[in-house]
This record gives sequence, structure tokens and C-alpha cells, in this order.
Amino acid sequence: MQPIGSPLSWSVSGFHLLPYALASVVMSIGVKMLLVDILKIRAFWLLGAVAVTLAATVALSVLRPAKDCARPWCADPSCPPAPRPN
Repeated sequence: MQPIGSPLSWSVSGFHLLPYALASVVMSIGVKMLLVDILKIRAFWLLGAVAVTLAATVALSVLRPAKDCARPWCADPSCPPAPRPN
């Protein structure tokens, strides 16, 4: 798991909204699995919703960087906080 862990940790720290998108993707897939007999959702539509969710989250993370770090792209946990305006 180590070779995939480093790029994955960078992507999560680089895009601060990505954990919310991943949670919504996992929940939507779980809901589809639970309601498979009641509600027929085609895999094509679910895949499209996943792609749109991830793309929108990455775009929003780039357009609105995290406010608590001076360098939101920094993967280092010891990243200094942003200076507060007086």
C-alpha cells in the first residue's frame, strides 16, 4: 500500500474538498447497491455522476483554496498557517 499511499495523500492534501467528494461517491454507490431491486439506476448514469462530482470538487478546490494554510498545495503536515490580516 506504500507505493499508492504517497500520491493519494498528496491528492487529498492538495485538494481540500476531495474527501467530501469521495464520501459522497461511496455513499451513492452504497445506496445504489441497497436499492438495486427497488430502483433501477443504470451504471452509465452513476459513473457520470461520479465523474461530475470529482471534477466539480477538484475545480472548486483549485478555485477556492483552503484558508488555513499559506500553501494549500503543500503536502507537508507542518505547513505554516496563513498570516492573519490585522
